[in-house]
Amino acid sequence: MAQLLIDGGSIGDVLESDDQGGHMTAALWHLIWAGDVSIDFKRPWSKKTQIRWNGTSK
Repeated sequence: MAQLLIDGGSIGDVLESDDQGGHMTAALWHLIWAGDVSIDFKRPWSKKTQIRWNGTSK
């Protein structure tokens, strides 16, 4: 996830990178909750919503 979002990206970028298992999508929601990915909580979300990696590269 860090490699995908280190320079910024969108929810759609993560969804498109996911396989049929949904692991990247599940990880995205966890990382938002944990604060490792930032998102604007004041606006409605869509696939175009910009997100950014805040965590450390692992």
